[in-house]
Amino acid sequence: MNQAIKSKLTIEFYAGLTEEGKESFVSKSFQQIRNRADSAPLYEAAQALASLQSLPVSAIVRTNEYSLHHLA
Repeated sequence: MNQAIKSKLTIEFYAGLTEEGKESFVSKSFQQIRNRADSAPLYEAAQALASLQSLPVSAIVRTNEYSLHHLA
């Protein structure tokens, strides 16, 4: 199994409706996430950060990047 080489946390917030009536979202991304961090504490940290914002959370996403090929 490959080890993640990068992890990113993104919190997406619902910002309301545009003038055209479409939903609008804004997001905050955190790039320096430890690859080996467990998802449960990371989710709790994201919830704590989100509670400091005035907009409601629409999604909390963790993105892991993996290397599929290693040079020998």
